[in-house]
Amino acid sequence: MLWRSQDTRYDHDVLTRCRLPTPIVASVAPEYTVTMKAMRYVYWQHDDMWLGYLEQFPDYWTQGKTLDELQVNLKDLYQELTSGNIPEVRRVAELQVS
Repeated sequence: MLWRSQDTRYDHDVLTRCRLPTPIVASVAPEYTVTMKAMRYVYWQHDDMWLGYLEQFPDYWTQGKTLDELQVNLKDLYQELTSGNIPEVRRVAELQVS
């Protein structure tokens, strides 16, 4: 099954015969659609390493030899912290007081 961004279903055999000129993005199913989420992080260089943490989770730091490696490690850290496998994860939140 192929899907367009408008979630319209197309039969693969029909598409092959018609040879539609518009590109079609294949995915498994719409319930598996990945939504990109941006998250702020704090980082700095210390000697030859990059250190950083996610603003929402300031108690949990990670590092990398390059800035790209640090970003990969921060993504892994986010997955771990939000998976529910780590008990008593402390977060930062905002409270409206007035």
